Amino acid sequence: MVLNTPPPAGRKAGFSSQLEPQHRHSLPLSRTQPLLVKQWKYLWRKEFVELRNSRNVSTTGWVDDITADGLTIWIYLSGGMGRVMIHQCDGIDVWRVDSRICQNRSDPAAE
Repeated sequence: MVLNTPPPAGRKAGFSSQLEPQHRHSLPLSRTQPLLVKQWKYLWRKEFVELRNSRNVSTTGWVDDITADGLTIWIYLSGGMGRVMIHQCDGIDVWRVDSRICQNRSDPAAE
C-alpha cells in the first residue's frame, strides 16, 4: 500500500531519495586540503605544490620538470628562491595544492 504523503521540507515531489548521498561527505565537491602525491610521474608541469618534511611545510613552488621514471623533479621555489632538484630518496614529500585554494599565488614566469 502506497501512502500519498507530501515530501519532506526542502524536497521536490517525486524526488527519489536513492539518488541522494547517504551522508554529506560521500561526494566532495572540491578538495580543500593539499593531497600527498606519492608517485611524482602524476604531477603536471607548472603545477603548484607544497614541499614538506615530516608533515611541516618547508616551502612551496611550481613543478618545472619531471624525469620519465618520476623519481626526480625540479621545482621553481616561491618568492624567487631559485630552482631545486629533488629525488624521491631525499625524504621530501610533495603535496598537490588545488589552485582554487591558492588564488593569490603568482605565476612562476613572473618571478
